[in-house]
Amino acid sequence: IPVFSVYLRSPRVQRGCLLRGFLSFILFFPLTLLEVRRFLNQQRIDVVLIQYPLPWVVYFAILRWFASWKLVVGYQGNDAHDLALWSLWEKNCIRFLIASSDTIVAVSQSLLNELTVTVPVIRRKKRFVIPNGAPVDLISQLNCSTIRTELPSQYLVTVGQLVHRKGIDVLVRALKI
Repeated sequence: IPVFSVYLRSPRVQRGCLLRGFLSFILFFPLTLLEVRRFLNQQRIDVVLIQYPLPWVVYFAILRWFASWKLVVGYQGNDAHDLALWSLWEKNCIRFLIASSDTIVAVSQSLLNELTVTVPVIRRKKRFVIPNGAPVDLISQLNCSTIRTELPSQYLVTVGQLVHRKGIDVLVRALKI
């Protein structure tokens, strides 16, 4: 499947350049909107998937009202957890994106529940949970005997961002017990 990426001017303006940032966004907004629309039509796009939704994807939220393609918004973690910390302007951009979308996808039910509390309009959308993971048949094909490391007979590996909500501190204390 062809995958495309695009740079979009953010509606969020930086401190110290409020006027310049705002004017730049306003001036380029219609042109960018038309260019994105032209690209989507030219490529005959069927589905736009927004991963890690941020305020500048508001372009797709606006275009969705006049398009035949479907808009799917996917959440994987920090994009949902940090939403409560965003400015009112940023939250409103995301609410508009959600309201314009056809489907919401999250990697867990608890993440979807958290999103529903922060952005209640999600309740009116199709919602799906698609967990992250690797296929078991792929894992079974790995030949772990070729890994040459000096590991103890019992060990634990965890991979993830070291943030409090993941409870790594609880895991470390539990291992001591």
